Amino acid sequence: MSRSPALRHRSARRVPAVIAALCLLALGGLAVWAAVARLAQGRWPGWLESVGSTVAGQQWNAPWVIAAAVVAALLGLVCLIAAVKPGPPSAWRLDAPAAGSDEPSTELVISRRGVARLAAAHADLVDGVDRVTAKAGNRAVQLTVRMPDTEGAAGHQAAQGIRDQVTGTVHQALTATGLADPVRVRTVVR
Repeated sequence: MSRSPALRHRSARRVPAVIAALCLLALGGLAVWAAVARLAQGRWPGWLESVGSTVAGQQWNAPWVIAAAVVAALLGLVCLIAAVKPGPPSAWRLDAPAAGSDEPSTELVISRRGVARLAAAHADLVDGVDRVTAKAGNRAVQLTVRMPDTEGAAGHQAAQGIRDQVTGTVHQALTATGLADPVRVRTVVR
């Protein structure tokens, strides 16, 4: 039984795509508006004529033209790298139960949000925990645990004990789910 190397669980990079799409939409809308104004009035809008005449009067070796070209080239390179390089994994692999040799391979995954919810639910079961927030990254879970206010050395020792207990409980629970890769659990008590 082998895993399919083509199956990749990667983020869709929605935020950069939306930002780029909105910028291009704004530029396209501005170009359409200027073109309609040109067709309706027989001349370009005043601010566009002044920009056009300023740009037309420049030489290719002017310092600001070279700087603008370098900035545009760098932005294009960043966009190209962002498009080609895969994003962080959006899901964690689970070990699939053993199947017969005749059956096709199945890959099981759990989303990072699912891992964070599972970790928060198990951390919330520990005595002394008021509230828990969890974030799951590529291969680590970050827990922020709130406990009742206790002051002094006793409070510090209680926080240490709760932190160790939460870390151990969550690590054990996540390991029991059958995650294929090792899990790092980081706990902060406040």
